[in-house]
Amino acid sequence: MKVCIVIPVYKEIPDTYEQIGLRQCAKVLSNYPVTLVCPPLLDTEHYRKIFGNRLQTITFPKKYFKNLQSYNRLLTSKSFYQAFAAYDYILVHHTDAYVFRDELAFWCDKAYDYIGAPIYEYDGTISPQKYIGVGNGGFSLHRVSSALKVLSSWKIVYPLSELRKWYFKYNWKGRIRYLPYFLSRFTTYGRWAHSGLNHLRVNEDIFWGVYVPKVFQWYRVAPFDEAYKFSMEYNCEKLFELNNHQLPFGCHQWYKGEFLQFWGNHIE
Repeated sequence: MKVCIVIPVYKEIPDTYEQIGLRQCAKVLSNYPVTLVCPPLLDTEHYRKIFGNRLQTITFPKKYFKNLQSYNRLLTSKSFYQAFAAYDYILVHHTDAYVFRDELAFWCDKAYDYIGAPIYEYDGTISPQKYIGVGNGGFSLHRVSSALKVLSSWKIVYPLSELRKWYFKYNWKGRIRYLPYFLSRFTTYGRWAHSGLNHLRVNEDIFWGVYVPKVFQWYRVAPFDEAYKFSMEYNCEKLFELNNHQLPFGCHQWYKGEFLQFWGNHIE
């Protein structure tokens, strides 16, 4: 089983908390190759000091690192997964993720096409109530061949009912502003899995965890009761209790805001 740790970055110097998480990754997952995904010409010296000579770098056009929406385009593009076609799996590890122990081979052996923490609809708190699905992209495991199969397909990803719902949630000004955008989605070209226009204004983890398994019946996303053993993001206290007070394989956003109050008890 060939697996690679993939760390997307857009800045040259990670901050203090990011360095803690990255050093933990380098120590705990020391038996696996690490690839930094970044824009061209980015100075990666600070990351090389953490991971040493096993760190490799793959660059993608700068346009993919401008904001969250452009990053979502990258993680739903065929070119991204083609860059890792030599691997069976990639573990996407954001700089704000933290891994507790080496369970990477264990989760690869589960043979899921995609797994990450349970996703909830954000309501301004760290304990939102509405569960959406599995799994958060900040610390997630992708089967590369399955991602390429989806992104090479001619199947329609987004149903018209979903597109209508998204469009009509805007007021009249928003509908005028986004009319060209949604017209491109109402066409088949904007709804095919393989198309460069294959995105709505949703995060890439919603694409992989919610939309794709509805269309591709063979695509296996881990169930809820496996997802929180793999990773946690929101509702940590509740999920920690469901997991019999056991830490997951990893977590995401561990040092941000109120999350640190919880994870600070488990991370030195």
